[in-house]
Amino acid sequence: MTIDSIDSPAALRAALDSIAGNLSFSWIPAAPGLFAELGAERFAALDHNPTALLAELDDDALARALTPEYAARVLRVVAAAAAELEGPSWWEHRSEDDRFCVAYFSCEFGLDESLPIYSGGLGVLSGDHLKSAHELGVPLVAVGLLYREGYFRQSLDEMCMSLNELSQEGAAIEVTFYDAEFDEEEAEADAESRDAFVMLFGGPTPAAIMQVQRDLLVQDVGNMPIPFMGDEMGAQLISDMAVERKAQK
Repeated sequence: MTIDSIDSPAALRAALDSIAGNLSFSWIPAAPGLFAELGAERFAALDHNPTALLAELDDDALARALTPEYAARVLRVVAAAAAELEGPSWWEHRSEDDRFCVAYFSCEFGLDESLPIYSGGLGVLSGDHLKSAHELGVPLVAVGLLYREGYFRQSLDEMCMSLNELSQEGAAIEVTFYDAEFDEEEAEADAESRDAFVMLFGGPTPAAIMQVQRDLLVQDVGNMPIPFMGDEMGAQLISDMAVERKAQK
């Protein structure tokens, strides 16, 4: 593919489709900007999903974007994506049995915010495993669930305000998990509560929330508290915005 070959909206769409169809667009630095230039607000509203954006754009919109400079940047990204698949990988240098293959089962894979099939830190961890396997060339197949109606969004409703609504407005939310079975007055002198305090700062985008979850996982993985059973766990949500809204009602 050369710059002269991207000479029409159809040719530009084909080149952009090839980028959007490979998840490397999420880590090749120049790739997201190509799609943001086609409609920054809409691209953000679609959780930065390039395939969804291209499906909404007609040929006139692509014709307006098609300049020699833009076509050259598209070609550089296409070349960068192709370069990742060239040359022997770490795994190939090991000369392992060609029949070897890993089946990686998970209910969620946090590969990128544009592919919302995850809800938290464990999904992000699964996604990182896939990316690492890709970089090393390890033969690994991810096996997940097909969400026919789309992935679900979790929220806790307290004070007439859900966590999703708060995070969309950029509110800082403190979630405190406490040991509902522990009674300080009746407990023995050396007994300790299994309280675990977790700070979640909800941001305006799923990517911001995902990064906080990743940071918390790295920070806390070495000092995990004793797990709670579902019926033992209580939750208290504290948010200045939520308290203020309740007071206004």
